[in-house]
Amino acid sequence: LTAQRLLVERNDAAAVSLLRQLAARGSALTNPLAQLHALWTLDGLNATDLKTCMAALDSADERVRAAAMRTCTAADPQAANAVVWELLRREDSDYVRIAMARMLQERGLPQESNGVTREMWLEHLYGQATGTAEDAVRVAAMMALSAQAQAGFQSLREEDWQAWWLARK
Repeated sequence: LTAQRLLVERNDAAAVSLLRQLAARGSALTNPLAQLHALWTLDGLNATDLKTCMAALDSADERVRAAAMRTCTAADPQAANAVVWELLRREDSDYVRIAMARMLQERGLPQESNGVTREMWLEHLYGQATGTAEDAVRVAAMMALSAQAQAGFQSLREEDWQAWWLARK
């Protein structure tokens, strides 16, 4: 962590190329923790690029995929929209689904781009909130839907956000 902090504090542009290689590699030879540090260091240097993130999204490690999703959507939200959408359609990790819902709760829904609409994002969240057996995924999706409703309610009662969902149709 000290090396990561120093690279960011010094805004060390010379390290960007190597960090991108490490973050994108994602093979069995690469330590997932090293990939995570590389992704977050690139983010701290404002040097995240979509190509590196796309490669990291194919990682076998769910923590790397979640970090890649967050860093690529922060770096280039419009371009990353379709890429992250495709990841989520095939994603089976609860960890990544929860990270996605929390990200949408914090940042809001992406603008429409590359054929992926805000309505598609809402439908996805609704599906996660109603069709997932894992409670943590359901709660994260409900919280993201509640944030989108902007109705000011603080509860996670299903009838609250479902009433909003039905009223908007």
